[in-house]
Amino acid sequence: YVFDFAPFDSYNGSIDEAGTCSNRLYSSYLDKSFAEYWEYSPIPYAAYQLNDPDFLAYGPLPSPWTLSAETECTKVRYSGTFAWDELRNCQDYDGNGLLNVAMDSEWINMSGRFYMSVVSPLYMEMDIGYYVRDLIASYPFKLSIQRSIHTLNSVGMNVFLLTIFQSRRLFNDVADNTGSYVIILSSQTSEYLQLTNPNLVSYPSEYATWTVSTFFRGLNGECYINAADGVCVQFWKIEIFDLECPIAFAGSFELEWTAVCNPNNVDD
Repeated sequence: YVFDFAPFDSYNGSIDEAGTCSNRLYSSYLDKSFAEYWEYSPIPYAAYQLNDPDFLAYGPLPSPWTLSAETECTKVRYSGTFAWDELRNCQDYDGNGLLNVAMDSEWINMSGRFYMSVVSPLYMEMDIGYYVRDLIASYPFKLSIQRSIHTLNSVGMNVFLLTIFQSRRLFNDVADNTGSYVIILSSQTSEYLQLTNPNLVSYPSEYATWTVSTFFRGLNGECYINAADGVCVQFWKIEIFDLECPIAFAGSFELEWTAVCNPNNVDD
């Protein structure tokens, strides 16, 4: 079974050339003969029979995928769970993006198509460059997220505010002008909430390496200001490496966090 966000090409594709979000791993096929690509276990419900490099018909899976068969009479079950950023970064074997992301003034829209196929060789012992493919299903999909949500608490205060606190350059070597840029953000959350797991979803330029992390005086994401009325102030650092000058920061940044109860304001 081949599950992916790109169709399997019977004439130009190769079963070992797996994309980053497919239900198989390119590394599993290394040092294997073509005949071993199609090995499967007659007792898939037993230990080490699924998700194992010795049986590549149901071989090892990337982390978003799971594979199971509970009993002798249970069907083999695939399940895949992808975070937004994992989907956005899905690529084929050649490094081409597979999903489209478009934005308007209100929404971020991700669209694509999910393909489910059964693939078998024309000749089991040798790769002759052609496969038999039976397309089981092809599902178009679209995921939409509202770009901004303005929520007020019971006393009319914004539940979430984000402000650019500072931006500067950090020099590794002043002589050769190398270093990185940082943008410091401050977030303010009310209603006894605290932000965790920062993730930089998108950024203005692809010609640099961008990261986001917690910041300020060695804090590990806890509230720098922890007010008695349930307000939490935190600081975050966006750092930009591998710059190709000139670089402009103009454009759209998209960040996401996981909101949790502030442990310093919760009794139990």
